[in-house]
Amino acid sequence: MANALYENFINNLQGSGTHTYNALSANAAVRVFLREEGTSGAPNTTTDIDAADVSGGAIESDGALTSVVAGSAGPAYGSFDHAIVTWSAVAGTVSYESLDYFDDTSASNATAPLICNIDTDSGALLPVTSNGGDITFNPAAGGVFQQTV
Repeated sequence: MANALYENFINNLQGSGTHTYNALSANAAVRVFLREEGTSGAPNTTTDIDAADVSGGAIESDGALTSVVAGSAGPAYGSFDHAIVTWSAVAGTVSYESLDYFDDTSASNATAPLICNIDTDSGALLPVTSNGGDITFNPAAGGVFQQTV
């Protein structure tokens, strides 16, 4: 797979998705999973809708992302960015292949829409294998993803 927005999230942007669209801004409670695809399964950006669709093999960030910045809305260019994320003392020797972002405004994984899956990283984070230490993700200078029309 390659980096991708989840289809339902795109539909939410257009008003036809399963959930009400919440702007990706400092007001949204955006979180990120480290995803071990061997246990949780490979992401399916067409059929996966909510954070609950990521079963097992995932470690959620400790809290909502900080310094979230989203670009222009509507038919324009925009990017999504946030501050450095650290998963503390990640136990075991597990290989994590991707990151899943989701909107946790509802505080229930069953109604928390998946936003995007990132499986390539210019900073060489992915894949990463845990060893009991911290895992840190520093988004690229241009942001996590850019959206164009």
